[in-house]
Amino acid sequence: MKLKILHFHKGNYFKKYGGIERMVYELSTSLKNDCKNTVISVSDFENENSVVNGVKFINFKKDFSFFGNPFSFKAFINFHKEQKTHDIISLHYPDLNNDFLSFLTTKPIILTYHSDIIGYGYLFGVYKFFRALFFSKVSRIVFTSQNYLKSTRQISNKIKSKCSVIPIGISLLEKKSIEKNYSFDFFLVICQMRKYKGLDILFKLDTRNFNIIVIGGGDHLPKYREKAKKLKKNIEFLGDLPENEKNYFLKNCIAVISTANKRSEAFGVSLVEGLMFAKPIISCSNNTGSSMINTHGLNGFEYENDDFNLLQEYINILLSDIALRNKMGLSSLEKYNKIFTSGKMANSYLQIYKDTVKH
Repeated sequence: MKLKILHFHKGNYFKKYGGIERMVYELSTSLKNDCKNTVISVSDFENENSVVNGVKFINFKKDFSFFGNPFSFKAFINFHKEQKTHDIISLHYPDLNNDFLSFLTTKPIILTYHSDIIGYGYLFGVYKFFRALFFSKVSRIVFTSQNYLKSTRQISNKIKSKCSVIPIGISLLEKKSIEKNYSFDFFLVICQMRKYKGLDILFKLDTRNFNIIVIGGGDHLPKYREKAKKLKKNIEFLGDLPENEKNYFLKNCIAVISTANKRSEAFGVSLVEGLMFAKPIISCSNNTGSSMINTHGLNGFEYENDDFNLLQEYINILLSDIALRNKMGLSSLEKYNKIFTSGKMANSYLQIYKDTVKH
Protein backbone atom coordinates (compact mmCIF):
# COMPACT_ATOMS: atom_id res chain seq x y z
CA MET A 1 0.00 0.00 0.00
CA LYS A 2 1.38 3.41 -0.99
CA LEU A 3 2.38 5.90 1.69
CA LYS A 4 0.44 9.14 1.58
CA ILE A 5 2.61 12.26 1.86
CA LEU A 6 1.22 15.75 2.46
CA HIS A 7 3.64 18.53 1.46
CA PHE A 8 3.21 22.15 2.50
CA HIS A 9 5.36 25.09 1.39
CA LYS A 10 5.26 28.77 0.53
CA GLY A 11 5.55 29.79 -3.12
CA ASN A 12 4.13 28.40 -6.36
CA TYR A 13 6.37 26.40 -8.69
CA PHE A 14 4.06 26.87 -11.67
CA LYS A 15 4.08 30.67 -11.41
CA LYS A 16 7.47 31.69 -10.07
CA TYR A 17 10.93 30.13 -10.16
CA GLY A 18 12.53 29.30 -6.82
CA GLY A 19 14.78 26.60 -5.41
CA ILE A 20 12.39 25.31 -2.74
CA GLU A 21 9.45 25.31 -5.15
CA ARG A 22 11.54 23.31 -7.64
CA MET A 23 12.67 20.89 -4.94
CA VAL A 24 9.10 20.17 -3.76
CA TYR A 25 7.94 19.60 -7.34
CA GLU A 26 10.87 17.27 -8.10
CA LEU A 27 10.43 15.31 -4.86
CA SER A 28 6.67 14.83 -5.10
CA THR A 29 6.63 13.87 -8.79
CA SER A 30 9.64 11.56 -8.43
CA LEU A 31 7.83 9.71 -5.64
CA LYS A 32 4.59 9.21 -7.59
CA ASN A 33 5.16 5.48 -8.14
CA ASP A 34 5.85 4.82 -4.45
CA CYS A 35 3.68 7.39 -2.64
CA LYS A 36 0.47 9.30 -3.08
CA ASN A 37 1.45 12.97 -2.87
CA THR A 38 -0.56 16.10 -2.19
CA VAL A 39 1.12 19.53 -2.27
CA ILE A 40 -0.43 22.56 -0.56
CA SER A 41 1.16 25.93 -1.24
CA VAL A 42 0.53 29.54 -0.21
CA SER A 43 1.60 32.29 -2.59
CA ASP A 44 0.76 35.64 -4.20
CA PHE A 45 -1.22 33.84 -6.89
CA GLU A 46 -4.91 32.93 -7.16
CA ASN A 47 -6.41 29.76 -5.71
CA GLU A 48 -5.84 26.85 -8.07
CA ASN A 49 -6.13 23.05 -8.04
CA SER A 50 -4.35 20.83 -10.54
CA VAL A 51 -3.02 17.32 -10.99
CA VAL A 52 0.41 17.15 -12.63
CA ASN A 53 2.37 13.93 -13.15
CA GLY A 54 0.09 12.13 -10.73
CA VAL A 55 0.51 14.71 -7.94
CA LYS A 56 -2.31 16.87 -6.60
CA PHE A 57 -1.26 20.54 -6.27
CA ILE A 58 -3.44 22.96 -4.29
CA ASN A 59 -2.44 26.63 -4.22
CA PHE A 60 -4.03 29.24 -1.95
CA LYS A 61 -3.65 32.96 -2.41
CA LYS A 62 -2.23 34.56 0.72
CA ASP A 63 -4.52 36.59 3.01
CA PHE A 64 -1.58 38.52 4.46
CA SER A 65 2.19 38.39 4.98
CA PHE A 66 4.19 38.57 8.21
CA PHE A 67 7.98 38.91 8.10
CA GLY A 68 7.94 37.72 4.51
CA ASN A 69 5.83 34.65 5.22
CA PRO A 70 2.50 34.35 3.35
CA PHE A 71 -0.47 33.09 5.35
CA SER A 72 -3.85 31.77 4.21
CA PHE A 73 -6.69 30.77 6.53
CA LYS A 74 -8.16 28.56 3.81
CA ALA A 75 -4.80 26.78 3.48
CA PHE A 76 -4.82 25.99 7.21
CA ILE A 77 -8.37 24.62 6.98
CA ASN A 78 -7.48 22.53 3.93
CA PHE A 79 -4.30 21.24 5.58
CA HIS A 80 -6.24 20.12 8.66
CA LYS A 81 -8.68 18.26 6.41
CA GLU A 82 -6.02 16.66 4.19
CA GLN A 83 -3.69 15.57 7.01
CA LYS A 84 -6.33 13.19 8.34
CA THR A 85 -5.89 10.91 5.31
CA HIS A 86 -2.09 11.15 5.01
CA ASP A 87 0.70 9.20 6.73
CA ILE A 88 3.52 11.75 6.69
CA ILE A 89 3.68 15.57 6.75
CA SER A 90 6.55 17.15 4.76
CA LEU A 91 7.39 20.74 5.75
CA HIS A 92 10.14 23.24 4.92
CA TYR A 93 12.12 25.59 7.16
CA PRO A 94 12.20 28.53 7.56
CA ASP A 95 8.46 29.13 7.29
CA LEU A 96 6.35 30.54 10.13
CA ASN A 97 3.39 28.51 8.82
CA ASN A 98 5.06 25.44 10.32
CA ASP A 99 4.51 26.54 13.90
CA PHE A 100 0.75 26.68 13.36
CA LEU A 101 0.54 23.59 11.17
CA SER A 102 2.21 21.47 13.83
CA PHE A 103 -0.79 22.12 16.11
CA LEU A 104 -3.18 20.91 13.40
CA THR A 105 -1.81 17.39 13.09
CA THR A 106 -0.54 14.46 15.12
CA LYS A 107 1.05 12.78 12.08
CA PRO A 108 4.85 12.39 11.84
CA ILE A 109 6.55 15.50 10.46
CA ILE A 110 9.64 15.39 8.22
CA LEU A 111 11.21 18.85 8.04
CA THR A 112 13.62 19.96 5.33
CA TYR A 113 15.96 22.62 6.75
CA HIS A 114 16.86 24.93 3.89
CA SER A 115 18.46 27.87 5.67
CA ASP A 116 19.18 29.58 8.96
CA ILE A 117 17.10 32.64 9.80
CA ILE A 118 19.29 35.64 9.01
CA GLY A 119 19.01 39.28 10.05
CA TYR A 120 16.20 39.44 12.62
CA GLY A 121 18.31 40.07 15.73
CA TYR A 122 16.42 39.94 19.03
CA LEU A 123 13.21 38.91 17.23
CA PHE A 124 14.84 35.60 16.37
CA GLY A 125 15.70 35.20 20.06
CA VAL A 126 12.02 35.54 20.88
CA TYR A 127 10.99 33.18 18.10
CA LYS A 128 13.40 30.45 19.27
CA PHE A 129 11.00 29.60 22.11
CA PHE A 130 8.19 28.84 19.67
CA ARG A 131 10.58 27.10 17.29
CA ALA A 132 11.68 24.77 20.08
CA LEU A 133 8.07 23.70 20.53
CA PHE A 134 7.79 23.04 16.82
CA PHE A 135 11.09 21.13 16.60
CA SER A 136 9.99 18.93 19.50
CA LYS A 137 7.14 17.68 17.29
CA VAL A 138 9.35 16.94 14.29
CA SER A 139 10.32 13.31 13.71
CA ARG A 140 13.26 13.99 11.41
CA ILE A 141 15.10 17.04 10.09
CA VAL A 142 16.77 16.86 6.69
CA PHE A 143 19.58 19.25 5.76
CA THR A 144 20.48 19.73 2.11
CA SER A 145 24.26 19.55 2.72
CA GLN A 146 26.71 18.32 5.33
CA ASN A 147 28.44 21.71 5.19
CA TYR A 148 25.34 23.52 6.38
CA LEU A 149 24.55 20.99 9.10
CA LYS A 150 28.08 21.23 10.52
CA SER A 151 28.35 25.02 10.30
CA THR A 152 24.94 26.15 11.57
CA ARG A 153 24.90 27.66 15.05
CA GLN A 154 21.11 27.85 15.21
CA ILE A 155 20.60 24.15 15.94
CA SER A 156 21.56 22.50 19.23
CA ASN A 157 23.51 19.25 19.37
CA LYS A 158 20.40 17.57 20.77
CA ILE A 159 18.42 18.57 17.67
CA LYS A 160 21.32 17.60 15.40
CA SER A 161 21.00 14.04 16.69
CA LYS A 162 17.79 13.65 14.66
CA CYS A 163 19.16 15.25 11.51
CA SER A 164 20.04 13.65 8.18
CA VAL A 165 21.56 15.03 4.98
CA ILE A 166 19.93 14.64 1.57
CA PRO A 167 21.16 16.91 -1.25
CA ILE A 168 18.50 18.45 -3.48
CA GLY A 169 18.23 16.58 -6.76
CA ILE A 170 16.71 17.74 -10.03
CA SER A 171 15.81 16.41 -13.48
CA LEU A 172 15.48 17.84 -16.97
CA LEU A 173 11.84 18.92 -16.77
CA GLU A 174 11.59 20.20 -20.34
CA LYS A 175 13.67 18.26 -22.85
CA LYS A 176 13.20 20.77 -25.65
CA SER A 177 14.83 24.17 -25.84
CA ILE A 178 14.00 27.07 -28.12
CA GLU A 179 16.03 27.71 -31.24
CA LYS A 180 17.75 31.05 -30.92
CA ASN A 181 20.81 32.66 -32.44
CA TYR A 182 22.55 34.46 -29.60
CA SER A 183 25.85 35.63 -31.07
CA PHE A 184 27.68 36.74 -27.90
CA ASP A 185 29.71 34.70 -25.41
CA PHE A 186 27.76 34.80 -22.18
CA PHE A 187 27.73 33.64 -18.58
CA LEU A 188 24.47 32.75 -16.86
CA VAL A 189 22.95 33.68 -13.49
CA ILE A 190 19.61 32.15 -12.42
CA CYS A 191 17.99 33.54 -9.29
CA GLN A 192 15.21 35.63 -7.85
CA MET A 193 16.17 39.27 -7.22
CA ARG A 194 16.70 39.06 -3.46
CA LYS A 195 19.20 40.96 -1.35
CA TYR A 196 21.27 37.94 -0.33
CA LYS A 197 21.83 37.01 -3.99
CA GLY A 198 24.68 39.54 -4.10
CA LEU A 199 23.95 40.66 -7.67
CA ASP A 200 25.53 44.10 -7.21
CA ILE A 201 28.98 42.57 -7.65
CA LEU A 202 28.16 42.03 -11.34
CA PHE A 203 28.19 45.78 -11.95
CA LYS A 204 31.84 45.96 -10.84
CA LEU A 205 32.93 43.63 -13.65
CA ASP A 206 34.41 44.64 -16.98
CA THR A 207 31.89 43.06 -19.34
CA ARG A 208 33.22 44.42 -22.65
CA ASN A 209 34.31 40.96 -23.87
CA PHE A 210 31.29 38.94 -22.75
CA ASN A 211 27.66 39.22 -21.69
CA ILE A 212 25.94 38.15 -18.50
CA ILE A 213 22.39 36.84 -18.74
CA VAL A 214 20.33 36.96 -15.53
CA ILE A 215 17.14 34.88 -15.41
CA GLY A 216 14.67 35.43 -12.59
CA GLY A 217 12.12 37.94 -11.35
CA GLY A 218 11.49 39.90 -8.19
CA ASP A 219 10.74 43.38 -6.94
CA HIS A 220 14.27 44.62 -7.68
CA LEU A 221 14.21 43.62 -11.35
CA PRO A 222 13.42 47.14 -12.75
CA LYS A 223 16.15 48.64 -10.56
CA TYR A 224 18.78 46.21 -11.85
CA ARG A 225 17.75 46.74 -15.46
CA GLU A 226 18.07 50.48 -15.05
CA LYS A 227 21.44 50.15 -13.34
CA ALA A 228 22.85 47.97 -16.13
CA LYS A 229 21.68 50.51 -18.69
CA LYS A 230 23.07 53.47 -16.76
CA LEU A 231 26.50 51.87 -16.25
CA LYS A 232 26.54 50.55 -19.84
CA LYS A 233 27.24 47.00 -18.73
CA ASN A 234 26.59 43.98 -20.95
CA ILE A 235 24.22 42.51 -18.38
CA GLU A 236 20.72 41.48 -19.48
CA PHE A 237 18.00 40.89 -16.90
CA LEU A 238 15.39 38.74 -18.66
CA GLY A 239 12.99 38.11 -15.76
CA ASP A 240 11.31 34.74 -15.26
CA LEU A 241 11.41 32.45 -18.31
CA PRO A 242 9.68 29.14 -19.15
CA GLU A 243 11.80 25.99 -18.90
CA ASN A 244 12.43 25.65 -22.64
CA GLU A 245 13.86 29.18 -22.87
CA LYS A 246 15.92 28.74 -19.72
CA ASN A 247 17.28 25.49 -21.17
CA TYR A 248 18.56 27.37 -24.22
CA PHE A 249 20.66 29.64 -22.05
CA LEU A 250 21.87 26.75 -19.88
CA LYS A 251 22.86 24.79 -22.97
CA ASN A 252 24.75 27.65 -24.60
CA CYS A 253 26.36 29.55 -21.73
CA ILE A 254 30.06 29.35 -20.91
CA ALA A 255 29.42 28.82 -17.20
CA VAL A 256 26.78 29.28 -14.52
CA ILE A 257 27.51 31.89 -11.84
CA SER A 258 26.08 32.31 -8.35
CA THR A 259 26.85 35.61 -6.63
CA ALA A 260 24.87 34.77 -3.45
CA ASN A 261 27.01 35.86 -0.51
CA LYS A 262 24.98 35.05 2.62
CA ARG A 263 24.07 31.87 4.49
CA SER A 264 20.50 32.45 3.33
CA GLU A 265 21.73 30.79 0.13
CA ALA A 266 22.07 27.40 1.74
CA PHE A 267 22.26 25.30 -1.41
CA GLY A 268 21.93 26.69 -4.94
CA VAL A 269 19.61 24.76 -7.24
CA SER A 270 20.71 26.90 -10.21
CA LEU A 271 24.24 25.56 -9.74
CA VAL A 272 22.91 22.00 -9.94
CA GLU A 273 21.20 23.00 -13.20
CA GLY A 274 24.65 23.99 -14.41
CA LEU A 275 26.00 20.56 -13.46
CA MET A 276 23.14 18.86 -15.30
CA PHE A 277 24.04 20.78 -18.47
CA ALA A 278 27.76 19.94 -18.08
CA LYS A 279 28.82 23.51 -17.35
CA PRO A 280 31.59 24.87 -15.13
CA ILE A 281 30.28 26.92 -12.24
CA ILE A 282 31.57 29.96 -10.38
CA SER A 283 30.23 30.73 -6.92
CA CYS A 284 30.93 32.72 -3.79
CA SER A 285 32.53 30.69 -0.99
CA ASN A 286 29.88 30.58 1.76
CA ASN A 287 30.65 27.29 3.54
CA THR A 288 27.16 26.16 2.52
CA GLY A 289 25.78 23.64 0.04
CA SER A 290 27.25 25.61 -2.85
CA SER A 291 30.72 24.47 -1.76
CA MET A 292 29.55 20.85 -2.05
CA ILE A 293 28.19 21.49 -5.54
CA ASN A 294 31.27 23.43 -6.64
CA THR A 295 34.63 21.76 -5.95
CA HIS A 296 37.15 24.53 -6.53
CA GLY A 297 39.51 23.67 -9.38
CA LEU A 298 37.61 20.50 -10.33
CA ASN A 299 34.28 21.60 -11.81
CA GLY A 300 34.47 25.32 -11.18
CA PHE A 301 35.88 28.17 -9.12
CA GLU A 302 35.00 29.72 -5.78
CA TYR A 303 35.80 33.35 -4.97
CA GLU A 304 35.75 35.12 -1.62
CA ASN A 305 32.86 37.44 -0.76
CA ASP A 306 32.97 40.78 -2.64
CA ASP A 307 36.27 39.94 -4.37
CA PHE A 308 35.16 41.07 -7.81
CA ASN A 309 38.76 41.01 -9.08
CA LEU A 310 38.95 37.27 -8.44
CA LEU A 311 35.51 36.76 -9.98
CA GLN A 312 36.70 38.70 -13.04
CA GLU A 313 39.82 36.55 -13.21
CA TYR A 314 37.87 33.28 -13.15
CA ILE A 315 35.45 34.56 -15.79
CA ASN A 316 38.36 35.53 -18.04
CA ILE A 317 40.02 32.14 -17.57
CA LEU A 318 36.90 30.24 -18.64
CA LEU A 319 36.26 32.70 -21.45
CA SER A 320 39.68 32.05 -23.00
CA ASP A 321 40.43 28.42 -22.08
CA ILE A 322 37.99 26.19 -24.00
CA ALA A 323 39.79 22.98 -23.02
CA LEU A 324 39.55 23.81 -19.32
CA ARG A 325 35.87 24.65 -19.40
CA ASN A 326 35.12 21.44 -21.31
CA LYS A 327 37.07 19.45 -18.73
CA MET A 328 35.30 21.17 -15.83
CA GLY A 329 31.97 20.69 -17.58
CA LEU A 330 32.51 16.92 -17.75
CA SER A 331 33.37 16.91 -14.04
CA SER A 332 30.15 18.80 -13.37
CA LEU A 333 28.07 16.25 -15.27
CA GLU A 334 29.78 13.37 -13.46
CA LYS A 335 29.03 15.00 -10.10
CA TYR A 336 25.40 15.57 -11.08
CA ASN A 337 24.86 11.93 -12.05
CA LYS A 338 26.57 10.71 -8.88
CA ILE A 339 24.86 12.95 -6.30
CA PHE A 340 22.23 15.38 -7.56
CA THR A 341 19.57 13.53 -9.57
CA SER A 342 15.92 13.79 -8.50
CA GLY A 343 15.77 9.98 -8.33
CA LYS A 344 18.54 9.80 -5.73
CA MET A 345 16.88 12.52 -3.65
CA ALA A 346 13.47 10.81 -3.84
CA ASN A 347 14.84 7.39 -2.86
CA SER A 348 16.57 8.88 0.18
CA TYR A 349 13.42 10.65 1.34
CA LEU A 350 11.36 7.51 0.71
CA GLN A 351 13.63 5.55 3.05
CA ILE A 352 13.18 8.18 5.77
CA TYR A 353 9.41 8.10 5.27
CA LYS A 354 9.35 4.31 5.59
CA ASP A 355 11.59 4.32 8.67
CA THR A 356 9.45 6.99 10.31
CA VAL A 357 6.20 5.09 9.77
CA LYS A 358 7.77 1.89 11.18
CA HIS A 359 8.58 3.66 14.41
